[in-house]
Amino acid sequence: MKRKLGFLLVIFSILIPVASHADQTPPEQMNAGFAPPHGSAGIWFGDNAQFLNKVSYLRNEDKTCSSLSDPNCAKAESLNYVAILSPCATAQSTDCISSLFANGNDAGPKILGNLDRMIPETPQYAYTANTSAGLPQGASPSLWHIPGIFHKGMTDEYVVVASETGNLGKDGKGHFIPTSVPQLTVEIFPVILDSSERFFYAPISMQFFTGGGWSTTGGAGGTKCATQDLALCALRQSFPDGTSFGVAVKLSEKLSGWMSGRIQNPDLNYSQSSTGSEVTLSGVPTLVPTVLGNVDLSKLSKDDPLLTKRNPVNGSTEEPQVVGMHSIDYFNMWNRNLGNIATALVSEWRFVSTPVQELANAPGCILATRTKTLAGFVSTNSTTYSEGPPVFDKTTSSLNYFVASPHYQADKSPFKGTYDLYISKPVARCIYGFKDAPISATISVIDSTGQSEIAVTSLSETKDWLHLSADGFEFSSPKISVKLSQAGSPVSIIQNKITCIKGKTTKVISTATCPGGYKKK
Repeated sequence: MKRKLGFLLVIFSILIPVASHADQTPPEQMNAGFAPPHGSAGIWFGDNAQFLNKVSYLRNEDKTCSSLSDPNCAKAESLNYVAILSPCATAQSTDCISSLFANGNDAGPKILGNLDRMIPETPQYAYTANTSAGLPQGASPSLWHIPGIFHKGMTDEYVVVASETGNLGKDGKGHFIPTSVPQLTVEIFPVILDSSERFFYAPISMQFFTGGGWSTTGGAGGTKCATQDLALCALRQSFPDGTSFGVAVKLSEKLSGWMSGRIQNPDLNYSQSSTGSEVTLSGVPTLVPTVLGNVDLSKLSKDDPLLTKRNPVNGSTEEPQVVGMHSIDYFNMWNRNLGNIATALVSEWRFVSTPVQELANAPGCILATRTKTLAGFVSTNSTTYSEGPPVFDKTTSSLNYFVASPHYQADKSPFKGTYDLYISKPVARCIYGFKDAPISATISVIDSTGQSEIAVTSLSETKDWLHLSADGFEFSSPKISVKLSQAGSPVSIIQNKITCIKGKTTKVISTATCPGGYKKK
């Protein structure tokens, strides 16, 4: 009897932390679905508006199609689609998720995720793929288990949403063909499965409009769910601290141009073959400040930019985009009225290929790669950030990137920024006119008054890439400036430095200790 009692006590002691944690709502479940008081306008700066509630579909204006031969699509001159990618069925499969994996805090061996199921099992707007027309198969988000990698919701469950968004048109013979390079988005969400009767969960439905617009309708989960089905929500949780996650994706087309993301200390591998391309990206999730609040319009001065330039709507909450200089400017208008403080820090893991329209200000050497190969990747934990790659300033010979976030976290402590830049060596040589790969760099963080900020900077290189980073700088709206130069080897930054290694990757950094996952050489 005593042995049985002891066994029950062990079970009870294990279950207590789970129950206590479940009572704390993770910041990832924040929802902007509130109406501000009369006379006030609300705002929500966060990634949710742009990246959540995705479903697969093939559409012609306001009509969805089951195939290219569907009467709703067959006679159309142009179509667009979102294809959520399924896990690869065979080694020869393309437009699919090759693997999900993680590394623990001790930078141990790679731990592969195991596929559980698709949620929902059948896509709401299922259609038949057409490889000759460049239309990939659309599926549902996938639920995985990564053994031993428990997130802060105390399970090992993660949802992967990898999607391609593209457009089709007709050639001279009336056949559908791709008219743009598909945009790739890959996201990981820690989740717990919730079938609570408090909510009526249902698959996300879409309402499409002529001219390209759309809205989401359906289940009660909203932005709390990474994906949902009838009576089931993959309820978002916080990532574990210090753990690196990664996804490998195989594509039937070349991944070209530029990528951006929410990944700290990234490790990027990209290859092309006769059957397409494969990209593998891993790194630690970022903590991104979310700003949710409202202002009393009657208390704003008449010359406040919020009133003179934007005029927010009384009684409504806006969810603007967070990418681009216009977003940075708009954020700064609100930020000064909301106390320059974040509502919460949300853990995010994502990378996105840059749409062609966001490459307008990119250096010509990057524009030249739009249909050929991948030029680079940039990531930051800032609330808002520049669109596309850094802009090359010929007068200073620097690559400049702009960000804006609250200066303070919710606990009133200063928020610290991160910035990672991967750039291919051929592109770097092209931008600077070097005959050989540049092997020296300086990174500076300049605040809005033109003063340099304190930041820890580092430079490392592999066979194909240069990786530069800056960490520990403060906000509100600094400029991050990178300048490359040719100098004698070895790789150097003009600072006291140590060498850190992780596998075949080497980093030379200017701090006393190595970042997570690296060991001092």
